[in-house]
Amino acid sequence: MELRLTLTIDATKLEENLGMKMSPLDQKKHFSESLYNIAPSCFLPVITNQQQDKIRFLKWGLIPSWSNSNKNTKGLASIAMKSFDDKPLLQKALNDKRCITLATGFYLWKESPAGKIPYYVTLKSKEVFGIAGLWESWEEDENAVNTSCIITKKATGRLSYFPSDFPLVIKKDEQNKWLETGNTNLFLDKFFIPEIDFDYHPVNRKIIKSLDNDSKFIQMISYVVAEQTKLF
Repeated sequence: MELRLTLTIDATKLEENLGMKMSPLDQKKHFSESLYNIAPSCFLPVITNQQQDKIRFLKWGLIPSWSNSNKNTKGLASIAMKSFDDKPLLQKALNDKRCITLATGFYLWKESPAGKIPYYVTLKSKEVFGIAGLWESWEEDENAVNTSCIITKKATGRLSYFPSDFPLVIKKDEQNKWLETGNTNLFLDKFFIPEIDFDYHPVNRKIIKSLDNDSKFIQMISYVVAEQTKLF
């Protein structure tokens, strides 16, 4: 199952929460309602290091600057934190093109005797949070193509229950430092929200394959019931 995100508040509340604005066109095209199933290739609400006072919507699937073309390219939905070690191209992108993706939750999955069971993960506070990421802008055929991805890490605490990496969520009071160009000490623990601050619960398996935007996807389903449905 690929990583999915949610943004379960409306545009006005998001703007008020951050003290920022988004363009009316972006709101109409990408955020006319709460988002319960943001998948790669959808548009993500993002704050970039070049426009730190504005909410933009960038296509989820980074086409990196070292790619030969943006055509017929799905792009990178995520990059693992460990991938930045000793990779100059990634380190340069980390210095030049940082961003923060806005979300209220994300889905992870775990194998069970009944198959994959998806879980919905939020902060215990249920607040909007920011995920560390990278962005890129292409100019090709006189069209601007703006893409982004999120950075993930292997869980070691509360979320180690899941086998997949999870989004690198930045503390609210550290987000400006994350966006500062020239700040190279970015992967220190002080920047990121501890895993103990997250809650999670099992949800409907339909989220695994569906692209529908449905509030039912975040509603809790009993783990026992979820496993038994496989038998009937």
